[in-house]
Amino acid sequence: MMTANLHRLPRNKRLFVWLCLATGVALLAIAPCAALAAVSLMAMGAERSVGASVLFWTIWTFPIVLVAGPGLAWIAYGLRRERTALGLSLSPMAWAAAIGAWFSLFS
Repeated sequence: MMTANLHRLPRNKRLFVWLCLATGVALLAIAPCAALAAVSLMAMGAERSVGASVLFWTIWTFPIVLVAGPGLAWIAYGLRRERTALGLSLSPMAWAAAIGAWFSLFS
């Protein structure tokens, strides 16, 4: 019985290009997201509602997700976990969709 040598299999070049683009976009988005996080302190205001707290913590953790998502995706790519790498590289988009849905529902 023959076993496949995983170290000899070619890596997915499209995924490599996608990870490079996702990492570049994430690095470019860190500065505006950090500025948005700094301004989100005003969302809390004097009223400490649950909705304002959720918005505050979602916006504050978004720069962390921008760094952690592509970083963990590169680790998964190195371990040849291609689906996991793709999912982790898309994780900032889920966070952005949650923030966008929040603004569209409550503004």
